[in-house]
Amino acid sequence: MKLVRPNKKRILFADDDITLGGIIKLSLEHFGYEVRAVHSGSEALTAFSTSPSFFDLVILDQDMPDLKGTEVAEKLANLFPGTPIVLYTGCSDEELVVRARSAGIREVASKSLSPEELLDVIDRTVDNPQQEATQLHLQKEDHLSLPHGLPGREVGMTLLACASEYSVSDIE
Repeated sequence: MKLVRPNKKRILFADDDITLGGIIKLSLEHFGYEVRAVHSGSEALTAFSTSPSFFDLVILDQDMPDLKGTEVAEKLANLFPGTPIVLYTGCSDEELVVRARSAGIREVASKSLSPEELLDVIDRTVDNPQQEATQLHLQKEDHLSLPHGLPGREVGMTLLACASEYSVSDIE
């Protein structure tokens, strides 16, 4: 993982889970990314279509109520070929990877990835614009807790790691 990210990358992040979206947005911003979080597939299409050259990467949840992440990716790939897209999902299998590949998605990343692995997926996807192979990341930690008093980098990484396992009431 690169610790120094000299060029601020701009990410469009779409997930209907507002809590998760907010935590991931803050965590990625902590590591130097500029993130616009939206909460539906149609919002992602509108945001990207309005400013396609603004975003360096699109990260889509698969299971959104209006449009699936693969449907959004397919539309983006048709309108804006070469758009780097990561599908960020809690449920992935070989069939989804095949659909993702045909929709123009570069990587399928599990929501259970460690924070370091997600940052690596983002960097790899942005840094390799010609990449075509979709990779499936399935590693999962059995239990992640939110330690208190961690400084700087660890706090952001911990928030990102815990985002999919805790609700706002659990963290407050």
